[in-house]
Amino acid sequence: RDGYDFDARYDDGLASRDDKYLYDLGYFIGQFHNLKALEALPYHTMGVKKYEALGIPYRLEGLKAADSSYAEKKKRIILEAMNMAKQR
Repeated sequence: RDGYDFDARYDDGLASRDDKYLYDLGYFIGQFHNLKALEALPYHTMGVKKYEALGIPYRLEGLKAADSSYAEKKKRIILEAMNMAKQR
């Protein structure tokens, strides 16, 4: 819980993550006092062509890219849970 400062990044690559998962994630990382930043990254499809070129099946094929407002909504859920963890 103590030690080096760190940043946390949440990549919504599996867009099926529900709000409970995000809340639990936020509650967990909210227990760390050395977290300096949280970034929620929306899922994008920029890697699809790379997988195709390498002949590797893309496991998330057909999943639509998320926009920044979606990522901000998910970030708010994580932050809410982080605040709850800090109040306990």
